[in-house]
Amino acid sequence: LLVDSNVTPTNVPSLATTYRVNTNTGFSIATFDSPSSGSGSWAHGLNATPDFVLLKERETSGEWSVYHSSLPSKYFFLDQQNAGAGTDNWTMTSTRGESDAGLWTGASTEHVAYCWTEVSGYSKFGSYTGSNTSDGPFVWCGFRPAMVIFKHIDGSDEWVIADNKRDPSNTVVGQLFPSTDAAESRS
Repeated sequence: LLVDSNVTPTNVPSLATTYRVNTNTGFSIATFDSPSSGSGSWAHGLNATPDFVLLKERETSGEWSVYHSSLPSKYFFLDQQNAGAGTDNWTMTSTRGESDAGLWTGASTEHVAYCWTEVSGYSKFGSYTGSNTSDGPFVWCGFRPAMVIFKHIDGSDEWVIADNKRDPSNTVVGQLFPSTDAAESRS
């Protein structure tokens, strides 16, 4: 792990981390061994606070933990339909991510963290309030996104992925659901 000489000791991660980062696209992949108990922090290399993180154990079975910057006091699981849990499991800074014991299995295991930070004109992360209408609200990203992932945060609904490759026209109907093994929905 290379640490910039300008990083203060409070920003040095507690877990030895290897990462690959592309700051132009705001994306990094970090690998590290989790602690067997307590909190642990890893480096992400983005030089910006992550807006979205997917965290997964590599050696044992376990959920895909999800962090989103608009809901920092909640955590979600990509492979479950559950509403977000309301505990403070995440702390994100411009140099590191940290998870508390609630996201570890109780044994030191290999983890991978996929981290994204917003890049103007390239990626957008946020939340919106639904309107309970068939059209729903209009959410402007500042550009036409190639892929959108969304989840109802207060209820037990599927995660939904929509993209412009399966539906290149403006009406996107094809939906994939990472929280289930169901086939693509076209309705």
